[in-house]
Amino acid sequence: MSEILSFCRRRNLRYGIGSACIGGGQGIAILFQNVD
Repeated sequence: MSEILSFCRRRNLRYGIGSACIGGGQGIAILFQNVD
C-alpha cells in the first residue's frame, strides 16, 4: 500500500486504489485520497 501512496505523490494524483485477492472468490479494495 505504501507504493500506491508514493506513486500518487510523485505523479501529483489525487486518488489511488489498491486491491488484493483473498482467495475463494473473495477480495478487498482500498481507495486512497492524497490530501497534500
